[in-house]
Order: sequence, then structure tokens, then C-alpha cells
Amino acid sequence: MEDFDRIGAALVSRNSIRCYGLVARRNELDSLVAGVESRQLQMLLVIGERLKSVDCGYDELAAALQLPLYFGRNLNALRDSIDDLRVRRFRTAAIMVVNSDQAVADSARVGFDFVDVLAEATSAERAAETMPILRPVKLVLHASGQNALLEVARRLHRTVVDIRSGEAVN
Repeated sequence: MEDFDRIGAALVSRNSIRCYGLVARRNELDSLVAGVESRQLQMLLVIGERLKSVDCGYDELAAALQLPLYFGRNLNALRDSIDDLRVRRFRTAAIMVVNSDQAVADSARVGFDFVDVLAEATSAERAAETMPILRPVKLVLHASGQNALLEVARRLHRTVVDIRSGEAVN
């Protein structure tokens, strides 16, 4: 219960942090997501392993983010679609990339590019440029261990804040 409150509060706040890290076992995620969603937050789950090819990655993102049928299946359209999430949602949304370490470790860089665009599109800078008065969309990068999360942050060259402690991972 305490985790749900802390995580939910972090995700619905209007602070400048947009990229959070979460270390948890995969079997803990269902109860965590259900608990957080009961606090006026919608979690959109993207499975990192499915981002390793272009076609599968766009299919996963379109389904997870509930993108319209006319979604353009390119990185610019993905950025624009995340901007649209700010307009379409009645409550705060958070995108969680489950096993982000597996997506980012992809040698073909396809998964890395998808996660990098999600991080850029949910950034405070992007929100300020596009629609600063609307609800923020936060990004949660899940990894199975602290070292894996640190590697994701290092590869993305972004500040990732541990959602439980509030401390920077990198």
C-alpha cells in the first residue's frame, strides 16, 4: 500500500521529473499497476521485448498507447501521438516500459530508438514546447535489477529518478 501511494503521488505530480526508474520483479508489476491505477492514474504498459523489430515495435506501441488507426508508424508520428495523449486523457497517464533494459540492449538499436523517443516525447522540455497547461505524461523504465536500470539510464543519456527513493539512478 505504501508503495502504491508513493509511486502514485510521484506520477500524478506536476513536478519536472518525467523519467522514472522502477526496479521490481516481473510478478510484482500486476499488483503495482492495479494499485497505482486506482489512484486516478492510467498506466500504459509497453513490453520492452516487443520493441526489437520495427514492425513489432510499432504494433506494440500502437496497442499499448491506444493510438488511432491512422498512426503513421514513424518516430515523428510517435512523438506527436504522445503529445495527443495529453489532450485525450481525462486523468494523468504514465507509460511504463516493462523490461526496458532488454529493449535498450538491442544490438540493432531498434528498441533503443523507441525508448529514446518515448523519453524525449515525455520530457519536461517537450511538454513546455507543445502543451504546458495539459496533464504531463510520465515515463517509467522498469528493469529487473539496479545495475540494469543504471545501464538503461547511461545508454539513454538521461536522468532517471528511482520512483521509490526519489534519488537519481545515474
